Amino acid sequence: CNPVQRRALDEARALYKGSQYKDTADGGYLLYALAQSGCAHCGTCIGEDGVAAVNAEILRLFAQVRERLADGTCAHMDPHRDRIRGLLTVPLVQGILRQAYALDRHGDHRQAILGRGAAF
Repeated sequence: CNPVQRRALDEARALYKGSQYKDTADGGYLLYALAQSGCAHCGTCIGEDGVAAVNAEILRLFAQVRERLADGTCAHMDPHRDRIRGLLTVPLVQGILRQAYALDRHGDHRQAILGRGAAF
């Protein structure tokens, strides 16, 4: 393990969770916040605090990688990386489905809905 790997992990976690928080339930601007919003609409929140299941799993995997980097067992981290990569798509798919539903089911063609749909 080396300092470059530790820094890369810190950067990956920051890019997922973000550092800016809003005074709303979703709490930010990046994929973490998108997953929080998605869990409320898709019923995938867990625990008493209502954390998105995907967020809990990604943060758990980041913690496992951090532990491996700290204790020097850096081999065999590819499965963690691959699992995190796969989970990163969950908030995007939830967003696509939510916008498609709004467009199709409710005929909601406001510019905001169309813009969010195009963003996904």
